Amino acid sequence: MRFSKFSPDTRRVIRNGIAVGGVSILPRVAQAVQSIVIAARFGAGDQVDAYLAALILPQTLLIIGAQSFATALVPAYLQRRTTDGEAAATELAARAFGFGIAGMAIATLGLWILGQPLISLTAHGFADAKRDTTWVYLLWLAPLVFCQGAVAIGTALINARDRFAWAALVPTVTPMLVIAILVLPFAGIDMRAVSIVTFVGALIEGAIVVLMARHIGLPWPRMTGKKGGGLGRLFGQNLFLAGSFIFNSGNPIIGQFFASHAPSGIAIMNYGSKVVVALLALAALPLATVVLPYFSAQTAQKDFVRLQRNLRHWGLVIVAVTVPATIVLIAASHPIVRILFEHGQFTAQDTDAVVDVQRAYLIQIPAYIFGTLGGRMMVALGLARQVFWVTIVNFVVNVGFGYILFQAMGVPGIALATSLMFIVQAILFLRILAVHLGEKAISVPDSEPARHG
Repeated sequence: MRFSKFSPDTRRVIRNGIAVGGVSILPRVAQAVQSIVIAARFGAGDQVDAYLAALILPQTLLIIGAQSFATALVPAYLQRRTTDGEAAATELAARAFGFGIAGMAIATLGLWILGQPLISLTAHGFADAKRDTTWVYLLWLAPLVFCQGAVAIGTALINARDRFAWAALVPTVTPMLVIAILVLPFAGIDMRAVSIVTFVGALIEGAIVVLMARHIGLPWPRMTGKKGGGLGRLFGQNLFLAGSFIFNSGNPIIGQFFASHAPSGIAIMNYGSKVVVALLALAALPLATVVLPYFSAQTAQKDFVRLQRNLRHWGLVIVAVTVPATIVLIAASHPIVRILFEHGQFTAQDTDAVVDVQRAYLIQIPAYIFGTLGGRMMVALGLARQVFWVTIVNFVVNVGFGYILFQAMGVPGIALATSLMFIVQAILFLRILAVHLGEKAISVPDSEPARHG
């Protein structure tokens, strides 16, 4: 089908998605190279296991706090701008940014205080010495909550102003710094040094995003100002989203808990997810970045017929593109892993273990991408409560299947349980949206016809 045959709405999403996806290639390539260099330097040994066990804790807090808040902020900002004007929306943005950063600072402090018992819980299968190493790494990685929290919230506000591209380049900084210290002839480099450089990179990324926000006219983050202004509604919406993100972020922790009981299980699971994560970042992340402001604007205009049509159209496109691609990637998994990782300390035996995990993770791709689209549409429609209940179901599915399949298959069973969870999520999102949009489309008054592009 020629590009000109798509509706103006679809063409706009495709253009912006290609722009974000194209710019996002550099950070994803840098992150992939970082993984390859770490694999060659350290293999799948205890240092990598400890580093990943430490890293998952700030990443979890980022998902629960910053990413949920940023997701709720975009529709709140656009709704405020539509109803009350640019000045009111800017005031909301400044205060939301300020409260968000303050919350991330408190979360960082909490992670320092509670880090050791959390490591004992999430890395239950580690020996005492390995847990101590994990704690040393966490001391440097905990501030990622504050630094990357600023990146997440600032990027959301930049995206809400249709400035998608440049902020997508910011995550290149940290992996490039890590690659530099690993490939340059520095003596005594270990995963502790990687942890320190990861913190430095995150600090630089946070500063860059704040300056970008200022450059496009957004104010400095602050917590003072006119009371109300949409903050109460934003926090209310974020409450359910944060709850959803708590359960979502619990899923990799559950996987890590199971994997910690297998030799080098966390490292094998992590390497097995790398290709899938990179592909989803290049496909689902640009889509999510572009469609949230787009769906939020349509919701503010009460254009439910167009939302209904977009759901149907994009669902068919996702299935047509991702299902054949997934089949090809599963078939080609062994050479992909061998080419990417089988260097230095990473052995052929490690490759065989990672291939099984990667194939199980690849199954999720169509469902994950549709779930990303459906989830953003539900947030735009104010269905955070329904998203919350779906994530509870997901968590139960992941824990149940994760336990059963880990006992039967080992680490690949954890990956397969994750894929099954995303399939269940996609089905539930589709059902909820079909019912909700059907009801809303019928209730649109004749005096407010839907806008067709």
